[in-house]
Amino acid sequence: NRGFTTINFLSEAPRVSASPSPSPPPSPTPGPAGGNRFCAQGDLFCLEWTISSTTITMTMSSTVTGWVAVGFTDISGKMGPSDVYFGWLDASGTPQLSDRTNGAGYVQNAPDAQQDGQVQSASISGGRLSVTFTRALDTGDVADDRVITDGMNVIWAAGTNTPTDPTATISYHQNRGFTTINFLSEAPRVSASPSPSPPPSPTPGPAGGNRFCAQG
Repeated sequence: NRGFTTINFLSEAPRVSASPSPSPPPSPTPGPAGGNRFCAQGDLFCLEWTISSTTITMTMSSTVTGWVAVGFTDISGKMGPSDVYFGWLDASGTPQLSDRTNGAGYVQNAPDAQQDGQVQSASISGGRLSVTFTRALDTGDVADDRVITDGMNVIWAAGTNTPTDPTATISYHQNRGFTTINFLSEAPRVSASPSPSPPPSPTPGPAGGNRFCAQG
């Protein structure tokens, strides 16, 4: 229980002034209505997705055109352990996709024995690489993460050097980031902090009286 006021004790009656209510925090900007889309660092990296009863189709794109990747990680912001999908357009113009598992820390493993992503298309247009692939929500592969109803820890990355083949070592990448996405909801889940409650307004005393009361 607390409050505040301003009083001029030498005047006939208390001069009462209330401070303005604090401004609420800015609200997060939602994505397009009904759109399943996430972008980072402007549009350096974007991820769009559609869901069926059994599969998820993702389009990952970047202004960095060597390769692009998205992954699901056990620990938010960590490269591993994670289930990662790398995509690129090879020198012959053929779309490529590599399903891999990153170990704990920054260890990059070889492609999974069971490749569970099916590349649909890849292109470079207007200085932007786009790769679309489909995978099952639950692949049945112990190396893969299931797409579930809770928010999933997502990592993304993009590199300048195009891999030579699906088993090649992926080059070091400075363009990377992470977020949390609920893929099975209509749009990315965004939480806004509640606006702080304004302080109670001071209660003026009776006219002409040298008296102050608060909260009744």
